[in-house]
Amino acid sequence: MNQRTRPGFTLIEIMVSMAIIAVAAVGTVGYQYHAVKQSRIANAQITATKIAQLVLEDWKSAGAGADYDPAALQLQFTASEAAAADFGFGADLGATAQDAVYDITVDGFPMQVILKYRDVETDAIAQITLRQITVIVKFTDDARPENLTSTSLRFYNPGIVLTTYARLDGAGG
Repeated sequence: MNQRTRPGFTLIEIMVSMAIIAVAAVGTVGYQYHAVKQSRIANAQITATKIAQLVLEDWKSAGAGADYDPAALQLQFTASEAAAADFGFGADLGATAQDAVYDITVDGFPMQVILKYRDVETDAIAQITLRQITVIVKFTDDARPENLTSTSLRFYNPGIVLTTYARLDGAGG
């Protein structure tokens, strides 16, 4: 049988098909990597939102006082080394409650919670003050143990920001 009429694939045809399969495999692996990463970020956002809502509601029920401390919830909130000014949240959101930022790790996601308040309106006759309270939760999806210092984490901006209003006399505050 003549070599030209023999059925089969040439080396070039095999190399071209292997290159096509390699490109498809790399694309699939890249897609899976990004899908897992985005899923992890979405879980961090959900967790941060739940933490922000919990702290905001507890702070409001405690009277929205400037001395509120989420460590009283006994959920492993700890005072952070960072300051609220380090995150770019200045006077536009009001004063920082206790001038503190709190660290917490939930489901492997390290987070920092910043508490801000601002007195919006005061009625001198009724002796009522309306206070805007804001909880900001910064989070990251980088939960490797060597990165769990508050100064080295790359936190997502703007994070989760929840705000509500409370009367200071509403809950004994």
